Amino acid sequence: MLLLCRCYIPISKDKPNPGYFKILEIKSSYVVASDGKHKVILYGLENPNFDNVYLVKKEFREIDTIHNFYGFSFENWLKIKHIFYETQLDDSKLVKQGNSVRHMIYEMISNRSEEETTFLKAMLFGVNEEDVSFLLLSSGMHIGFLLMLERKFLKRFMKEETGQLLILLQLLVLAACFTLSNSVLRLLCFYTANLFLFKENRKDQLGLGMFFIMFLAPYMVFEISFILPCIFRLAYMFNVKKMPKSYVSISVLFPLQLFYYHEVNPIQIFLFRFLRIVYAVFYFLALLTLLPFVPYFSIYQDILNTLSSIEKIGFTIFGTASMWWIVLWFYIFLRIISYKKKKDLIRQGFLLAFFFAMPYLNPFAQVYMLDVGQGDCSVVILPYRSKVIMIDVMGHLTKNIPEDIIVPFLHAKGIRKIDTLVVTHDDLDHSGGKKQLEKLISVDNVVNVKEKAKIYEEDWMKFLLLDYKGEDANENSIVTYMQFYDTSILFMGDLGIKGEKELLKQYPKLQADILKVGHHGSSTSSSSVFLHTLHPKLALISAGRNNRYQHPHQNVIENLHKENIHELTTKEKGAVSIKICKYFYFYKTVEQEFGIITHR
Repeated sequence: MLLLCRCYIPISKDKPNPGYFKILEIKSSYVVASDGKHKVILYGLENPNFDNVYLVKKEFREIDTIHNFYGFSFENWLKIKHIFYETQLDDSKLVKQGNSVRHMIYEMISNRSEEETTFLKAMLFGVNEEDVSFLLLSSGMHIGFLLMLERKFLKRFMKEETGQLLILLQLLVLAACFTLSNSVLRLLCFYTANLFLFKENRKDQLGLGMFFIMFLAPYMVFEISFILPCIFRLAYMFNVKKMPKSYVSISVLFPLQLFYYHEVNPIQIFLFRFLRIVYAVFYFLALLTLLPFVPYFSIYQDILNTLSSIEKIGFTIFGTASMWWIVLWFYIFLRIISYKKKKDLIRQGFLLAFFFAMPYLNPFAQVYMLDVGQGDCSVVILPYRSKVIMIDVMGHLTKNIPEDIIVPFLHAKGIRKIDTLVVTHDDLDHSGGKKQLEKLISVDNVVNVKEKAKIYEEDWMKFLLLDYKGEDANENSIVTYMQFYDTSILFMGDLGIKGEKELLKQYPKLQADILKVGHHGSSTSSSSVFLHTLHPKLALISAGRNNRYQHPHQNVIENLHKENIHELTTKEKGAVSIKICKYFYFYKTVEQEFGIITHR
């Protein structure tokens, strides 16, 4: 009851005012700061340091990021840590230098060579790009392994209880000198619980440690730095049949990596225990390097780069493990390590095979409108994964949209190839990511010219207005019509009102259950006559947050409402998923809006 009360205490989301903010955390591209009441994200600070105080003059804006299925949501991750606002600093003023121990250590590190600074900041402060063995660095298991070795060493010279108290004091020193990371907080809670229940069994100690963590930092129940070590400890406690450690590691890491990262590198799984030792050594060397008489060797970074290369050798398994699959996997896994019955090993093998076969057993046609900002990208997956179609691939002047959003989504679905890419017209927000996409994933066919589109048509997919010559690129958009079971879908590209009139003229009986609204909901498209004649039940609009065009236009929204057409917009709902079967189709958004629509 106490835990439930702690988790659901109302959190104030009132907007912070400009003023004085103190730096609490430093990341590679931003810092977390506080005015004593609110935590905020600050961008644009040069050479930040812990506990520095800045005068922030700019207004704060609510954090509102792109939301996609299976993608990491920076906004939601910050919300569970009670961070809701951000600002970009252009004219910030440093009003007070920090004087804490961590401030002095960070400044000392920053004044060293670039290579040494990068190594020490990553190892000691967690300021790193998410590349080299991120699973290990984020879970902090290398630190736990180092402390376990120290505990065994101290046990030879003093009482075990005294040794654990000494380690607890060391953790407090680490938190004061560097940062109270999730890993250090977890270890603090576990060692405190061990001392409280020193004479009790390990299960009680682990339970109390988990309670401390969930009470002090409820957000950590979602973090890999809490989940992974706890599951490993539980697995070894219940491993009464002494199954090999390699089997335990694989059985734990495989589903968790699929759940958190939607990919598994078998090399990383097999090397996990070895890498934990290596990174424990590097963490110890990083601590020693802080001493003035201990030199830094450039070979440290060379070894880390080599390890990173080794982890990329082999092949990667892509996909997403559903919650029911993970629960069933761990249930069977616990039975195996507790009873070691052959039939449970066979069940685990069948469950693994089912994971790979699952996409090809899915009878639903699936339509996804991805949230790519002010642009377009839709993915259509045919029943039983027979084909994958993509319509438009947004490009950006400063971001790699295919690498950051589109391909991670495809990999999370277990998709390694696009059968047909339809580029409706040659605008950056529809076609600009094509070359970047083709470097990352195989694309069999590209439809971007009306004259050649006819040869790629299927019984369920037709291209309309192929002989229509519009006055600009938007009016020349390739219009795509699809039908699955009894549900029809129309993708309009950026076709305007003139093109809509021509479409109705050439296809007077045209109807669509789902309409991908043209030109991001601009007032130059989606006329009331067109919507009334087509009369879809669901309208999809892809538009960016705070876009300068004010898409979707209010007139378009009003036209949709007049026709009782329910609209879903990415700027408000995030990505949209639609699954179609014979008798009905249903949609779900990233923001958890759900609806079922029956056929006419």
